[in-house]
Amino acid sequence: MAGKVPHVSEPVTWANVPTESPPKIPVHGLGSCNFSIICVLDFRESDNLNTRPLSPHLQVYRPQLTSVLSILHRITGVIIALGAIVIALWIESIAIGEPWYGVLTGFLISMPGKILMVIWTLCTAYHLCNGIRHLAWDIGYGFEIRQVYLTGKLVVLFAIILTVGVWLA
Repeated sequence: MAGKVPHVSEPVTWANVPTESPPKIPVHGLGSCNFSIICVLDFRESDNLNTRPLSPHLQVYRPQLTSVLSILHRITGVIIALGAIVIALWIESIAIGEPWYGVLTGFLISMPGKILMVIWTLCTAYHLCNGIRHLAWDIGYGFEIRQVYLTGKLVVLFAIILTVGVWLA
């Protein structure tokens, strides 16, 4: 049995595994491959892998509203978390002492601080509105293409309205 490649019907055990080196077989583009390993690469369709584009690729697919809003939802979640850390530090600065509170408050009321807070508010409003949209999806509403695009546009519109409302109030 030693030296013989086991048949499919035979169970593979240490007793019937070949002892000599398995034969080498040519594999296009790789030189040769051991017969005993599974070669999962198939090079029959293309001789040069470097010229094949990755798929899906940014040059092939145009960004759609749905994909942009999905990526934006993830990005706004990260921005909200970072803004929450800043707010927590600002609240903690009250306990640390007046000098730290003054530094953080001074930054938050400066123009760069206000811009960051407006961006944080917009991200929070967008994430809230898109979360409500996802809740509607979770119960089975709004999956038709026209509804998906309409609710996506409404999410962006309501996020802007909420942000303006918060900062003008």
